[in-house]
Amino acid sequence: MKYSLATKDKNNNISRIFTILIMGLVILLTTEDSNAQIRPYDNGEIMVLKKGALQSDNYYSNNAFKETNQHNLSTLFRYGLTKNFQLQFGWSAQKDNTDIKDGSSETANVGLKVHLTNDSKFLPALSAIISTNLTFDPDISPFSPSINMLYEKSISSNWNVNGNFQLTLNEQSGDFRTNYAFNLEADVTNWQTTYVGLRGNSEPFSKKGSAYQQHLEIGMLFWVYDGIMLYPFYDIGLNDSSGEIFNIGALFTLGK
Repeated sequence: MKYSLATKDKNNNISRIFTILIMGLVILLTTEDSNAQIRPYDNGEIMVLKKGALQSDNYYSNNAFKETNQHNLSTLFRYGLTKNFQLQFGWSAQKDNTDIKDGSSETANVGLKVHLTNDSKFLPALSAIISTNLTFDPDISPFSPSINMLYEKSISSNWNVNGNFQLTLNEQSGDFRTNYAFNLEADVTNWQTTYVGLRGNSEPFSKKGSAYQQHLEIGMLFWVYDGIMLYPFYDIGLNDSSGEIFNIGALFTLGK
């Protein structure tokens, strides 16, 4: 999982990027270092950007429920403050199409990411993100501070496990929302990383009594060109309250 978009020699054959996407773990691995990165928008990356580096993560997703079809656009800007600190600013918009009526919403948030420890013999690497949404009307959109703990443990030179656990507080009601992820990740080639994992989250604060959402997620990251990555991933709902979600992301390094 590498946040900073890596570079690659120009003489590598870019046509390999258009290899058929096999969504799943690829068994045949190489021993080369990977130039890909994994799960950046989900904040599953341990490392922070280098000081002065700026990165933009841009996403579109379509979430198909039984009675609702959601379209989402998201942008996350990251800026490396110091060796172990990264500033984040995110914006997202959601449009719901239902059998009864349509609706839309927008949200923005700001956060600080801190790299805590490196991977050691017995303990995983750890990072934390402290963030909150930005709101001008707490009655409609209450302040919701959040802490997200990230972990990663290497299994071998090509394999690792990683994920996160996030806790978000609704300051108006005192309710908590939780999110988690657990992934098995493989560096398939020096231009591709793939993973499969489980993720879940409780419903928004406004939907009292709703079931926990759980998904099986399969995804890949592909190096395209210096400073450009593509990130397709697919979420398969594991219970009735979880829809099927298709996601596509494009990641850009704006400065180094």
